[in-house]
Amino acid sequence: MLGAESAADMTLLGIGIDIFDNAGLSYAQVTDVALDVVLQSGRSNETVVNLIWDNLVVGPIPQDLLNQLTGDLARGAFSQVELAVVASELVQELGVVDLDQLTLVGVEYTPVA
Repeated sequence: MLGAESAADMTLLGIGIDIFDNAGLSYAQVTDVALDVVLQSGRSNETVVNLIWDNLVVGPIPQDLLNQLTGDLARGAFSQVELAVVASELVQELGVVDLDQLTLVGVEYTPVA
């Protein structure tokens, strides 16, 4: 959600880990909170689609695809959160993040006080 550069932010990672460990929120609820935090008052179907696209693909989203996805969101075919969750699952399936290696070596983060 926050992009590759945020993966190196140990404080941000600590906050995320704390939310998953202690807040009792589902993955979808955490995704919803993350969309709010990242996009703030600018959260719209278009900004959500652009955010997801920017985190998955290099280059701008084709206008016809943007129109299709924002139209699907507007019609309720799926929610912003559902789209973001599917995108994160795609990242896992594509191996963008080496989860096997991550489970072996872990990740450094700053614990929340």
